[in-house]
Amino acid sequence: MDYLLGVGIAAAYLAVRYFTLRWVPTGGRRAESAVVREPGLYAARSLVSLVLLAAAFAFLLFRASHTSLLFPPVSGVAAILPSVVGVVFSLLALMQVSQAKRLPEFLGLSTGRKVLFVNGMFALCRHPMYAGVLLALWGLLLSEPYALTVFVVALLSLSFILEASHEEQTMVRDFGAYYSRYQATVPFLVPFGFLRSRQVADANGGQSATAPASPGGKRKQSARRGRR
Repeated sequence: MDYLLGVGIAAAYLAVRYFTLRWVPTGGRRAESAVVREPGLYAARSLVSLVLLAAAFAFLLFRASHTSLLFPPVSGVAAILPSVVGVVFSLLALMQVSQAKRLPEFLGLSTGRKVLFVNGMFALCRHPMYAGVLLALWGLLLSEPYALTVFVVALLSLSFILEASHEEQTMVRDFGAYYSRYQATVPFLVPFGFLRSRQVADANGGQSATAPASPGGKRKQSARRGRR
């Protein structure tokens, strides 16, 4: 029963995130229409996802120990270090976007054009927030080394990877060859881009880029920038 409930909650999270990807604003002309037409659906998606994610973690906390133990639990600082590093990694990427005053556009909560970041944390990997979350999730295995942890974390990880892949498609569409060069020089999720940081700078000029305005939307974009 523990396996069924735990995996069921994680699978529900995966289903909600995957089958509602079309509700997510994706930049350019489509982003404006998505935010205007379906704000309620997008908000509901976020709320339901948050509830399911919290439920999955709560279930692991209270019931994972009732399933098969895979190896002796690690204790002390070593048990929490990977998760702490993962959380810090994600927060640093989030702070970088926030400091650039592009957080609403980055999260799809604004009709403004999307911005492509290629420096800082985004020179290490193309999706540093997802990378940090994945490290934090799998770090749980050190303190909760149970079979249920593996199943739940694997399903949650699949969800994040699918979302990152979906974002890749929209970014290629919005930024074209510029993003293709970024893909060629910076890894997808594993953050070893520091080994090729000079290639990133050479390929993209070391600066962020803004998606082109949609046809007929230039006046709206200029007005928005003027109000900031």
